[in-house]
Amino acid sequence: MANSILVTCAQVLSAPALLLFALNVPSVCYRNYATRVLTTLLTAGAAGNVVATVKITYPSVAFMTRLLESWTIIWAAVLLLRHNPVSNARRRRWSREPSLDGEYEEGGLVWQKYPRRSWAARLAWTSNLLISFRGVEWQFGNSEKEKAHGAVDRTRPKVSNEQVSIALSILKLSRDILVFRAVLMIAAQLEGQLVGPGWQLRALHTMTLITTSIPFINFCHSVWTMVGALGQLANPSTAFDMQRYNPSPWGPMGAMIEYGLTGLWGVTRHNYFKFGFQSASDLATPRTNNPRLKPLLRLLRMF
Repeated sequence: MANSILVTCAQVLSAPALLLFALNVPSVCYRNYATRVLTTLLTAGAAGNVVATVKITYPSVAFMTRLLESWTIIWAAVLLLRHNPVSNARRRRWSREPSLDGEYEEGGLVWQKYPRRSWAARLAWTSNLLISFRGVEWQFGNSEKEKAHGAVDRTRPKVSNEQVSIALSILKLSRDILVFRAVLMIAAQLEGQLVGPGWQLRALHTMTLITTSIPFINFCHSVWTMVGALGQLANPSTAFDMQRYNPSPWGPMGAMIEYGLTGLWGVTRHNYFKFGFQSASDLATPRTNNPRLKPLLRLLRMF
């Protein structure tokens, strides 16, 4: 039993591990476009193998796993084919002065390009990029026009009134895990009591997927909060702005008036998958200034 769990975990982590390896060894995986395509195919193959073959007992866990594996394929295409993070990506740091490898100041903000000297700084940089689904505080591209389309908010950071507390972070993380497990336990009990037609079981699975999605998203947010709290503890001279660097995934109810249902998911730059989908769409249907092709490509673009 324990061995099967380890094998399953290794399979599930193989695709993101390949992508993380590629980001940390650019001399091999970013040598030319052919190696980037090959790395993308290997990552997609590992993720596709998980989606097609790995069996997970709980439907909600299986859904989340397949969702993240599918997203890894898109994210690999974005980071390996659409963009080249090694040469044209930077993240905004919440430190007040440049101190780490790749950090520099521009416009009153501290940015960090791809760290080339320190392996520890490089691993932290690439790990952040790997799990930054929303693209918050990241910029891609070399031109000002490309940077303008990034997800980053370019206003000068302000110190948040919300204090970063490790105890509170642990409490929120524990809450999310308990809620997630409670929903799965209740769903398992209800499933054992169902003796009716198959549509009842399918309806239960659908409701379980929707219900567990909320604590799962909150869990991801709480993990980032924990990272920010540990960073604040390690370097108390800096100010971690919770609302700017780790904004809530849920928008205020009033945002629905202006943005519709998408407003409930957070304002535009907080959307988890928008940046990735837009970048993948750019890869499939590139932008053009040709007046004849532009309307056609606009119809083909989904995001």
